[in-house]
Amino acid sequence: MKSSCPSVVLIFTALFLSCFAKAGEAPYWLKEYSEVYRESPIEASRLWFKDAKMGMFVHYNAVSVLEHGSRDYKLWRHGNADDRILAYAGISREAYEAAEDKEALLFTKFEAGNFDADKICQLAVQSKMKYVTFTAHHFNCLFDSKVFTVNSVRSPCGRDLVAEMVAACRKYNLAPFLYLNPNYADPASEGREQYLAAIKEVLTNYGDIAGIWFDGDRGKEETNRFIKELQPHCLVSFKLGKHGCSEDYLSPEFFFFPFDYKMQTEGQEVRFKARRKRWETQEQHVWEECNQFKLREVCNTMQNAKWRDWDTECLGWITDTEAKYISGEDAYFWLTYSRYCGANLLMSIAPRPDGSIHPEEEQGLVELTQLIDSKGWPPVVHPVPEKVK
Repeated sequence: MKSSCPSVVLIFTALFLSCFAKAGEAPYWLKEYSEVYRESPIEASRLWFKDAKMGMFVHYNAVSVLEHGSRDYKLWRHGNADDRILAYAGISREAYEAAEDKEALLFTKFEAGNFDADKICQLAVQSKMKYVTFTAHHFNCLFDSKVFTVNSVRSPCGRDLVAEMVAACRKYNLAPFLYLNPNYADPASEGREQYLAAIKEVLTNYGDIAGIWFDGDRGKEETNRFIKELQPHCLVSFKLGKHGCSEDYLSPEFFFFPFDYKMQTEGQEVRFKARRKRWETQEQHVWEECNQFKLREVCNTMQNAKWRDWDTECLGWITDTEAKYISGEDAYFWLTYSRYCGANLLMSIAPRPDGSIHPEEEQGLVELTQLIDSKGWPPVVHPVPEKVK
């Protein structure tokens, strides 16, 4: 296993000591909103977000080394990996069954040799995106954490990928957002201090962070307050907004309700209608109370996805060898739909096991950019209304 390269750690430590804006000054992506920032850092962030239009989601972690990504990991982590999964990962049955920590075992195959945060950010800029949301801790931790010691730095990768991504965002004037898994949003009582400590790590060790994107639907007001105490400008999304009015923006997968829209295929129509029924029973009451006034984002995928497209078992987020990829025309459809709903589009790419960008995802984004150049940005039809005070 590679060492964690103390010289690299020292370089990044020196780098991030200088990556916080000076007291009272706006972070680099908010410079145009400095006047507002002086009065209210979070209001400056909200104004910026409304103007951003589009961002890139990057789903990458040790699970990416599995043949079918998160589909295989569901079996892997519970000790049920079959011979196909083990053969693809290059791990023997004996080693797998002997390993008490299945996540740590998978990390022994995580090298990320071609993960290049600069290339990812260059593609985001070329695609007219204003921010990047990176999976700091999805299934696996990709930052140098003292809380979660099974992480990318202590794997064959030997690198802090969050540090690399945040540095690249700064280099290319993109706002850095970090994805954290559902346990962070509302951690169980026995793990609460651990997860809060890890949130503190990412918000104190990596400079200014534009936002935290929590997966799941377990948002908690005190988690939002904790983040705002550390970085007052930091936007927070608990994804579906089921638990009250505290978060800054909504970010559902694929579809945004209550707005009706004609989907591209019959399969997408089936998924749209099924998701709408769930929204009506679980989320509509919160929409009427406060969610309609929150900022909006729709997260989508360049891979085909089971819960959007119907005709696939691929989930869309983590790279999958069976995945097909959407075209630039398809991506422009989803951009148009997101804008129709008054939302940003957060388009996800799924780097391959070695960390490289899949050529079909890159080509699709190139085509999307060409369509934006020729057709323009689609209009906002249902903007976020001002809340009457």
